[in-house]
Amino acid sequence: MSITANRRDGTITVRRHGPHAISNQGRLCIPLNTRLRLKIHPNDRLLVAALPDQDMAVLYTMTALNVMVLAYQEASSRARP
Repeated sequence: MSITANRRDGTITVRRHGPHAISNQGRLCIPLNTRLRLKIHPNDRLLVAALPDQDMAVLYTMTALNVMVLAYQEASSRARP
């Protein structure tokens, strides 16, 4: 699997082909440089969204989710009469 960090939006993209693999315990080890770049600490939770049609998964940090929720709330409050 290949693992790519996107610092701008706080996500990690995992694609099928590459040097990384899921362990026998079903875990994906996120490389240290990726964890440091996105400020991911031990026991942090990530939301995993599988995109099977695109042969990939996207992992969202809690910071990324907070930004998305706040943007949604702001947009929906502006749309209300």
